[in-house]
Amino acid sequence: MKRFEYESMLEIVEWCEDELSKLNSYAIVAFQVPDADISNSSYPYRSFKVWGDLATLLFCRMLTPHTGSNGYIVIRFQKLDRENSFHIDNQIDDNERYGIGSKFAEIEKNNQPTFLWAYREALHNVKIAHKKQVLNLGINSGDEFEFIRDILPRNTYKSIQFIGVDYSKSVI
Repeated sequence: MKRFEYESMLEIVEWCEDELSKLNSYAIVAFQVPDADISNSSYPYRSFKVWGDLATLLFCRMLTPHTGSNGYIVIRFQKLDRENSFHIDNQIDDNERYGIGSKFAEIEKNNQPTFLWAYREALHNVKIAHKKQVLNLGINSGDEFEFIRDILPRNTYKSIQFIGVDYSKSVI
């Protein structure tokens, strides 16, 4: 298994790109890196976030890292099928591209910290608790309304009129 120590991130990226280019979708590429939790290490510090970001940029899913040997961890990326995406799903009528039966509907925004953080900040900035009506264009499953319900006091939430509009009939 490939082991990285002092290599630059560019060298690691290029190695990963080369390895992934040889693989079919859903195949796994694995490599070892120094464990960032070892504080006396002279290796470059690279957190799990770094590896997660790299996986995303390479159109991969980062699988759960494993403990390797002698102060190393095993990083594993699973290559995603770029043709199997809601962005290019030609099996579904355009009106239902984001509908209930679509791949898009499988995404749970309320379990995505980057979405929640930005959305919470946006709601705070618009002073959501003082609104009388909220219009959601492209409501889909209504995840955003659920989040608003979770962050507001119950009486405040009940005093707001929520309106959802969507192009897809199956989500209404």
